[in-house]
Amino acid sequence: FLALFAAPAEALAQDKVKLNVHVVHVSNQGNVVDPPSLAAMKESFAKEGLQFSSYKQLSTQTLELVGNKASDISLPNGKKASLQLQKVDQGVAVVDLTVTPLKTTIRLGREGSVSQAAGKYQGGQLVLVVSPITEKAE
Repeated sequence: FLALFAAPAEALAQDKVKLNVHVVHVSNQGNVVDPPSLAAMKESFAKEGLQFSSYKQLSTQTLELVGNKASDISLPNGKKASLQLQKVDQGVAVVDLTVTPLKTTIRLGREGSVSQAAGKYQGGQLVLVVSPITEKAE
């Protein structure tokens, strides 16, 4: 009996988070960095020993993850990326990210981004770059 009253209150207090998901093609074919803002990603990858000469952003999608409902993105290599919010804890979003067969959990604060390999594509790799969208104070 008590559980019937608890469910609606939980539904009203559902966590939600807005994310930008960039699909980037990295390869050693050419030396294009498009857009130029990907130069920081190239530098970061190089520091971790990942040497690619070309970084091309193929698409960007904005997602709003609410509760535990999954949101899917179709990738140009035929795969699907699925993002599902687990919780928001002290300003950090905990999100399950699945690109079959890989499933991982990422943590996103109010700034920065997380990169995740998303499979082979046209002689290189697809990388998902997931970053939070924070609401601007007015």
